[in-house]
Amino acid sequence: MRFFVNKLKCDKCKRCIEECPNKAITLGEDGYPVVDPVNCQRCGICAGGCPLGVIALPDYRLEEVGAMLSPLSSGESPTIVSFFCDFAYSEADLTGQIGGKYPPNLYIIRVPCSGAVNMITVNDAIAEGIDGIMVVGCYSSQCKYRKGNELARYRIGNCQKGLEEQFLEKERLVHASLGEGVVEASVINQSKCARCGLCEQLCPYGAIKMTATGSYEINPAACRGCGTCIGACRSGAIDSPQHSNEKIMAAVKSALAN
Repeated sequence: MRFFVNKLKCDKCKRCIEECPNKAITLGEDGYPVVDPVNCQRCGICAGGCPLGVIALPDYRLEEVGAMLSPLSSGESPTIVSFFCDFAYSEADLTGQIGGKYPPNLYIIRVPCSGAVNMITVNDAIAEGIDGIMVVGCYSSQCKYRKGNELARYRIGNCQKGLEEQFLEKERLVHASLGEGVVEASVINQSKCARCGLCEQLCPYGAIKMTATGSYEINPAACRGCGTCIGACRSGAIDSPQHSNEKIMAAVKSALAN
C-alpha cells in the first residue's frame, strides 16, 4: 500500500490530483482519489497539500508526526523543530561528519520531501507551544520531485500570513535550503569557453545560465558538483575544485602504481 485516503473526511477537493508531480492520482468510480502504484513515488506532496489532512503514506502519517511533536513543547528553552527532506537530512548528516554543530534545542524530523509538511501540523505545533519551525528542503531547481520545495514555499507564505493575523511573528515559520555551501561549485574558464550552451542544456539542476554578455556562469548555490557539465564540455573549459583533471590523473597514477 502506497497511499491511503480517509473517505469519511475527504471532501473530494482534488488538490492532491493537481499537485501530484507524477500524475499518479486520479478520481475513482466513487469520486474519491485513487493512486497508481506504478507512478507513485511516495514523496508525500499529496499529504502535505491536503487541507483536511486525510492522506497518509505507509511510512508517513500526520498523526505520527504530531505524536513526535507533542513531547517537545514542554521544553524550558525555546524549542525549534526542523522538518528536513531526505536530501537536506543527508546534507545535515554530512555537515555533522565534517565537524558542524547545531544547538541542542533544535529537533530534526525527517520527511520524504519538504512538500510533505502539512500546514495543519505546523499550526498545531505552534498552538501547542513550539517556538519556531523550519522547513528545510532542496534549492529551488534541485527538488527530486520537481516542485515539492516550491509548493512548500507557497504554503509557508500563506501560513505566515495566518500567523500575522493571529498577532504572531511570521518568523516563527521559515523555509530554508540546505544545498548551498557543502559542495564547491564548478568553474567556467571564460578564455576557453566556446559559448556553445551545451552545459546549460545538460545541467540537471539548472545551475548554469547565460549572462547578458552571452557568457555562461554557474550558480554556486545550485551546483551539486555532479560533473555533467565537465564531461560534456568539448573545449575543456569547466573545472571542478573537487574533481580537477590534476586530481583525477593523480588518482589514476596512484592506482596504476599499486
